[in-house]
Amino acid sequence: ADTVLDGARYGTYTLRAASVRGDSARYRGEPRRDALLTARFGSGEAALVLVAVASGARAAAGAHLAAADACRWIGGAVGRSHARLAEDIRAGRRGDLKSGLHRLTDRSFGKLRAHAAELDVEPEEYSANLRCLLLSADPDCRTRVFFGVGGGGLFRLRDGAWQDIDPLV
Repeated sequence: ADTVLDGARYGTYTLRAASVRGDSARYRGEPRRDALLTARFGSGEAALVLVAVASGARAAAGAHLAAADACRWIGGAVGRSHARLAEDIRAGRRGDLKSGLHRLTDRSFGKLRAHAAELDVEPEEYSANLRCLLLSADPDCRTRVFFGVGGGGLFRLRDGAWQDIDPLV
């Protein structure tokens, strides 16, 4: 698809996400290189919302497929661990979150490297930058968790202006 839009209202916040094919890719007739995933795991105040955006390697033939795989695999990993992650977010256990999310991200990228080998391409040709945001559905929890690998950013639209909310590393 040229453009993907998603979103919903979760308790006290409204989520809107968009992925758009760039002008140069559109001109060259190339597919959109990025993938977008929004998912809710669990129910009630214990629910967890994941937003993941992956961008495939520039000028790689399977860039859009690698981006889709990165989103699918991180979504599956977060889904399997959502109860513990939601609990850690609500309790403010940053150390546990950091190590757990690094492990989930590493596993997902291990799958990308393994799939590159199956496709008989170099790992850097079947890779993606991945930026993720985890939100608790608990209205009393104001903690937002950012994680990922590679370049990119996360932005919030507030009062008509875009704010970069991806922390500096």
